[in-house]
Amino acid sequence: MFYQTQRVEEKTIYERAVTEDRREKSTLIEFDVYTAEEIAQIVHNRYKSWDMEESTNYAQEHPLDKILPIIRNSLEQRGNLINEKGRQRILQAFGVIKRKRSKSLRYKVEVENIFKINTSDIKRSSLGFTNKRS
Repeated sequence: MFYQTQRVEEKTIYERAVTEDRREKSTLIEFDVYTAEEIAQIVHNRYKSWDMEESTNYAQEHPLDKILPIIRNSLEQRGNLINEKGRQRILQAFGVIKRKRSKSLRYKVEVENIFKINTSDIKRSSLGFTNKRS
């Protein structure tokens, strides 16, 4: 199992609108947490899986001992435990390694039929003041 369960007790105070009677209720909230080591192992296992499927070498280029310090460094101010949302964000961040480079089209402008024109020969055009943007 790759996670632990963390329990936090939350207290909620309920108050009746008319009588203003108050009562307090304690609720035990459980959520899964992961250590940096567990997340690093998950990332590395994904790299190994991709390597087998696609004949890449991500796991070799990014060994566990390179992944773990990156995760620990990002957790320095937050503690060692990672919740489910943090786990997903870390896996997404390490998943970009597989993303193909984006392709963009580049147009090459070639000029044809160049001719000279005097600015006094250009037709006048008017623009209303309200159409002007600053």
